[in-house]
Amino acid sequence: MHSFEYGYLLEQPISQNLLMTVRALGEYRGRQSLYHEQSPELLETLIRVAMVQSVESSNRIEGVTAAADRLEAIVARKTTPKSRSEAEIAGYRDVLAEIHANAKRMRLTPELILDLHRKMYAHTPEKGGRWKEKDNAILEILPDGRQVVRFQPVSALALAIQL
Repeated sequence: MHSFEYGYLLEQPISQNLLMTVRALGEYRGRQSLYHEQSPELLETLIRVAMVQSVESSNRIEGVTAAADRLEAIVARKTTPKSRSEAEIAGYRDVLAEIHANAKRMRLTPELILDLHRKMYAHTPEKGGRWKEKDNAILEILPDGRQVVRFQPVSALALAIQL
């Protein structure tokens, strides 16, 4: 729970490996600009592939999946969702696209989080845009059928205290 306390990250040591990674990211960002100027179609293809992979991976963690061809069509906005999973994928796609388009103007606030959550659920019958009221866990179902906790999100009570 300490990671939510003010100043926690400021007190964390930074490894040489992390510094090298940050430097490499800066270098790659410069290369991205070069690709954008010289080969915009290549950059657009890379962005599209990265978007599909991000949407698939982030949703798969929570057990939300779709066939590869459906996933690509949903991310490309070439089809409408036909299932709950596809609706969640479409919402995630919309929010991810908004973040990519407006990241420099966005300020992380509780209102922004609720707005993104509302948009994430816009394609589902469930109403988004509210803080969670009960605890949950991200479960992994093993081949033998057993369930194990893969990730334990912040509890509803701890979230309410932080706000």
